[in-house]
Amino acid sequence: MRTYLSTNNFEELVQMMLPDRRLAQRFIATFGSFQELHHAQREQMQSLIDYDPVNFRSVIAAIQIGQQALTRPQPMTGQLNSSYELGQQLIHELAGEDQEQVMIIGVDVHSVVIDRQVLFKGGSHECQIYMDQVFRYLIQIGAHGLIFAHNHPSGLVEPSPEDRQFFKQLQASCRLMNIRLVDCMIVGRNDYFSWQEKLA
Repeated sequence: MRTYLSTNNFEELVQMMLPDRRLAQRFIATFGSFQELHHAQREQMQSLIDYDPVNFRSVIAAIQIGQQALTRPQPMTGQLNSSYELGQQLIHELAGEDQEQVMIIGVDVHSVVIDRQVLFKGGSHECQIYMDQVFRYLIQIGAHGLIFAHNHPSGLVEPSPEDRQFFKQLQASCRLMNIRLVDCMIVGRNDYFSWQEKLA
């Protein structure tokens, strides 16, 4: 028989993990919510280990394993069948990031992923993008098509005026370089925006 936790409440889960009330309160005082825990700093974790090495070392190790599992890029292979399928994977990878990130995905003539890479990282509101670096990367991997994806740290997926202007520039650049623009996507907290779906 499988047993699952019946709560998603932050404090209740902490109390299950740390039955000692004093330790649970210390943990909650350090990380007050799932959001704060997601962005945990090394210094915060170390402060808990210094406070009680015996009890907190294994807890912090488990948290770091979880962080690695969530943030490590998942293999993106095979043929991309839909923007929805890709959008869901990108939400899993980019949602919650507090910096804007630009991911370039190169595909072959059959829309099979050749390679992908986060080429640019910016601040919470904007990210500088260099077209020459985008196309140099695509040429290096022998891509015939491009999927351009970036996140909005605000969590909202509505394209900004700058996004719309950039999309036009990207379309023109792809035509010039004879590279097919498969899609251009914006990733939010729980949703995504696809120009391919919008134009379909």
